[in-house]
Amino acid sequence: MPPAGGSHRRHRRSAPEGSYYLRTYAVEHESGVNSGRNHVQLRKSYTYEGHTTRLRGLGVAVKQYARCCRPRIGSLAFLPAYCARQGCDTLLPAFDPRRVPDRCSDVDVESWSAQVKTMIEHQFIEDRLAALYDLFYPPERRADFAFYLPLVLSAQSVLDVGCGTGALLRMAREAGHTGRLCGLDPAAGMLDQARQRADIEWVHGDLASVGWEREFDLIVMTGHAFQEFVADDVIRVALAAIRAALTDDGRFAFETRNPLDRAWVRWPTQYSGAVTDATGAVVRCEYRVETPTVRGIVHSMSTFTSPGWDRPEVSRGVLRFLDPETLATFLASAGLAIEERFGDWTGGPLTATSPEIVTIARKG
Repeated sequence: MPPAGGSHRRHRRSAPEGSYYLRTYAVEHESGVNSGRNHVQLRKSYTYEGHTTRLRGLGVAVKQYARCCRPRIGSLAFLPAYCARQGCDTLLPAFDPRRVPDRCSDVDVESWSAQVKTMIEHQFIEDRLAALYDLFYPPERRADFAFYLPLVLSAQSVLDVGCGTGALLRMAREAGHTGRLCGLDPAAGMLDQARQRADIEWVHGDLASVGWEREFDLIVMTGHAFQEFVADDVIRVALAAIRAALTDDGRFAFETRNPLDRAWVRWPTQYSGAVTDATGAVVRCEYRVETPTVRGIVHSMSTFTSPGWDRPEVSRGVLRFLDPETLATFLASAGLAIEERFGDWTGGPLTATSPEIVTIARKG
């Protein structure tokens, strides 16, 4: 469907190269059902660095959606990562604003959400690649798990956000945890691996799609999952949901890499390698960081190959590096107070040369 009312290509203020547009949609008008489709009139906005430009009159044909999911007039809706697979990313590299797509048609019913969805790497969605994750990164060798496991064992109810294959929660159950363990992840491939253990609660979704209120004594995010929140608004939504899900004396424990350590320089060597899968086939991963990195945003590409595969599997990722001060500002704005901070997995102090920013926060 072409944009309603003819051309609406107004001038958009250009963003600096390397920053991002966050494209949002607000429902302005709904028409009746026609040929099995509901037609909605949207207002489209592009936001970067606090600057917003808007285009009105965009017509989008939306497949039939359940009434409980229907966006109400005037509500703000975000097109999630589903649209990225159709060529319309929620987060768009801001090189030339004229190259940003002007429409996204035939959005699947389940792709609508009231909040921002995060981009998901292909290697976490694809079952064949998700099954390799714990081979490339064995849980028993992970220093972050050694740090978080005692915290998990000391809490009665635990939520692992971005739980992946569920390795940390499995370790907790095997170590004798008898309370509630819940893993949340938007990547179906990773959850398929996690669900091999049935005595743990597994939820397919993200923080924008759940509505937990004061349910967890501890919320953890491991494996630098927090860095997958690239846009400011995504971080704010996530932290608000985390605060809501914590009990009054609950804690949020997570980590991000210290940008001053420039860990991405080591990744091509650190994350490239080979493993043998369950069939006995050798799978190789070549990891590459796309340069230059700009404003703490790092793009990467993992290429997986195996002799028996028809073609390589390519997974692209985007991570954001926050300095301690900016991270503290986000937490404070969400009503979370920093209780402890460490610079490594041994509990060392946070310094300018520390590789990690490990944070334990409580409701402020």
